[in-house]
Amino acid sequence: MAFILEHFTFVSPWLVKFCSFIIYNRLTLGLREHLAVKVLAVYVAASFVIIEILFCTAWCGPPITMYWDIPTKDRKYPRIPSVQFTPVFNPPSAQCATYYDHLITMSVFNVSSDLMMLCIPIPLVLRSQIPVKRKLILCAVFSLGLIVILMAILNRYVNFTEEDTVSFLRWYVAEVATAVYVANVPLLWPLLRGLFSLSSFANSYGGQGVAFPRGRRTISTHHSRLRSRF
Repeated sequence: MAFILEHFTFVSPWLVKFCSFIIYNRLTLGLREHLAVKVLAVYVAASFVIIEILFCTAWCGPPITMYWDIPTKDRKYPRIPSVQFTPVFNPPSAQCATYYDHLITMSVFNVSSDLMMLCIPIPLVLRSQIPVKRKLILCAVFSLGLIVILMAILNRYVNFTEEDTVSFLRWYVAEVATAVYVANVPLLWPLLRGLFSLSSFANSYGGQGVAFPRGRRTISTHHSRLRSRF
């Protein structure tokens, strides 16, 4: 069960990242940030493959069945009760039960990719010629990714400090749920606009053109693109 749960909590955030890349791809289409989105997508995809390979072949085993052996079997290292393993590069027998090295590796890729994802839309919004109010709203929406990063860090803190309890289960659910909620906030922009009585981006300009970092686009095109993303 722990093996399946760990895969679920690993795959879910990465699926959310790939869904976010769909939004970023449309948001940056025709802009120089589009290349950054592609590079970051490759980084996230490569990190997924690396984590999966290490998890299934390096940290415990082979064979992979060592993950659900009860008790966990020693492969090359004798079990010495008086020795307390450190949470970095533990012997394989300890890794089969604690997942320490896997959790550390996943956290590094997870947090680093989330931070880089924040660096794409926020500068784009700040450079766009839209009212300050709209900039603040959009920056606040995209900055919600910081909450996801915070939840990931707190989840690992609980994993490493309360390993003998089931508290980590709640934090696993909290991290995945937060990532899903935050990733869907931009798609709920029309709903938020109605709830808070916010006028559309197009109405703020009376149909005039908006200057973007690269070239000039009509407000109708700009409005339709924003609506499709947020």
